[in-house]
Amino acid sequence: MSKNIQKTKQSVFSKKRTVKRIEILDTAACQMNEFGTTTVSINGIAQSVGLSRNALYYYFKDRMELITACYERSVSVLAVELEEAMQISDKATGQISFFLRQKLLSDQQEQAILSDLDSVPEPRKSEILTIYYANVAKLELIIQQGIDTNELKNVDPAITAQILLGLLSWTQLWKKWHEINENIVEATIQTLLKGVCADRDRPFSCHINVQNLFGRQINLFDSASLGEAKRLQLLGEAALLFNQRGIGSTSLDDIADRIGATKGSIYHYFKDKQSLVDACYENSFEQYELIAKTAQEIKGPGAHRFLTILHLNCQAQALPTPPLIVQAGILNLSKDYIERSLKLAKIVDTIKIDALNDGSCRADLTTLQLTAGLIFWIPKWIKDKPEIDGLQLADAICQITSGGIVNTN
Repeated sequence: MSKNIQKTKQSVFSKKRTVKRIEILDTAACQMNEFGTTTVSINGIAQSVGLSRNALYYYFKDRMELITACYERSVSVLAVELEEAMQISDKATGQISFFLRQKLLSDQQEQAILSDLDSVPEPRKSEILTIYYANVAKLELIIQQGIDTNELKNVDPAITAQILLGLLSWTQLWKKWHEINENIVEATIQTLLKGVCADRDRPFSCHINVQNLFGRQINLFDSASLGEAKRLQLLGEAALLFNQRGIGSTSLDDIADRIGATKGSIYHYFKDKQSLVDACYENSFEQYELIAKTAQEIKGPGAHRFLTILHLNCQAQALPTPPLIVQAGILNLSKDYIERSLKLAKIVDTIKIDALNDGSCRADLTTLQLTAGLIFWIPKWIKDKPEIDGLQLADAICQITSGGIVNTN
């Protein structure tokens, strides 16, 4: 066999292997986003891509290697897309618009959301985070340059960058039920740039403190009341870790260390981790429903009620014991929680429709539904920033959501 023929065969083989590897990564990323990393099945992925279990190990040595590769690809692809955006225009709005458009309309398969990154062992985890933080820094640079040239408002670049990334992460989950087309993408871009409110300069303030809203009376002389208070504290601490690290990456031992107790004390209240997760969702849905009903009762324009929901949810995620966020693994929710989620969505949609009908909001309903991504990032971002005030953070997010980031001057 001639060397040229041998090289050609090797090239064809290499290309086929690359194509199959990408197919495996695409399939795994979808599973990770839908069901969480703990449910990623080597057998299921192998079957989906037409391989045997043993054949899949030719591409990835084990399950963790596959999960890690999915996360590495997510941050690497994002880095390339940001570089392209920074080269396409010398204007911040042009770069942001191009980046969002490319990301939301790309023919590429979805990328894995970095929800369970703590499950990745070192040094690979640090390598992934290094690329991720570099991506964030590039976004912040784009925003800061826009501020310096008076193209953008004097917004906080760090918060604005996280809002943008949060919208993209939420879209990965949202588009499993809805089609993302060019009209939605353009509306989303305009919402970020110009805000959701018809009057971009109308001030908004929320005078409700979510801690007072969630407050429960405790009878210090009643053992049942004290026991319930301890259970709720445990749920809050568990939800905080689940939000920051991902459900799959958080063990009962982690939670026990967090609360300064033994794992046995957790078993006093919950028979296993899944029971604890279910209880966290139960408690969180009660809180989300309370927020929605509180906002629903507020008088005034629909936009004010919509922003109140957003403000209270932002406050809630900045609490030391926040509600559990809906994250990768959303399809693992029980039928009961899915039904409650749909009912909650209807309440929120009613408020959004009111805002559209009374003219206080300019964005369409579909775009407003994507704004759930505005709080998606808070728990992970705030954990290393104890100086951040939850009320001020909520104010900043609502200000951007209301009036956008483009300067009116």
